[in-house]
Amino acid sequence: MPLPLYDYTNQYAVSFVDSLDLFISQILLIIPKLIFAYLLWVVGRWLINLAVAFIRRLDIKRYQFDDRVRNAFLRIFVPASKVILLLIILDTFGIGSSIIQAVFSAIALSIAIALGLAFGRALEPEAIRLTTLAKDNFKSNVKRNID
Repeated sequence: MPLPLYDYTNQYAVSFVDSLDLFISQILLIIPKLIFAYLLWVVGRWLINLAVAFIRRLDIKRYQFDDRVRNAFLRIFVPASKVILLLIILDTFGIGSSIIQAVFSAIALSIAIALGLAFGRALEPEAIRLTTLAKDNFKSNVKRNID
């Protein structure tokens, strides 16, 4: 008597439907976050443009500032506020804090490498002097607190 063949088409259909159901549920969960992020972007850009317009209309002539000061401030303010807005939007998805940590770690590492390469052994006597000074200061503070 021949063995009955197992119907694999039913198993594939069930697996496909389960995967499609999971995909649709994940899409439905992310859509409100995307809408909120877009609204946050629109409102944030509007607030940045409002602040820029306010700064441009601000009368600071009585403080004797030149227009170059205002333009220099705007050149710093606008990109910085856009970066902050982007980080706020990324934080709505839960990835903003990890990006900030990675960027600051990279900046600190690059500064450390640059200083190490730039000064090398040239500042070794000053580093020793500062280390011993800090150690002596710490020891005297510990003695004072114990007494």
